[in-house]
Amino acid sequence: MLVSYTIKLYLSQHSQELAQLCILMHRAHYFR
Repeated sequence: MLVSYTIKLYLSQHSQELAQLCILMHRAHYFR
């Protein structure tokens, strides 16, 4: 339970960077 809370906290802090990374990966996949 503590682990899931830590993960949620981490994701909430880095969701913006993760979203940008996912978008870059998505574009790289289609424009390869």
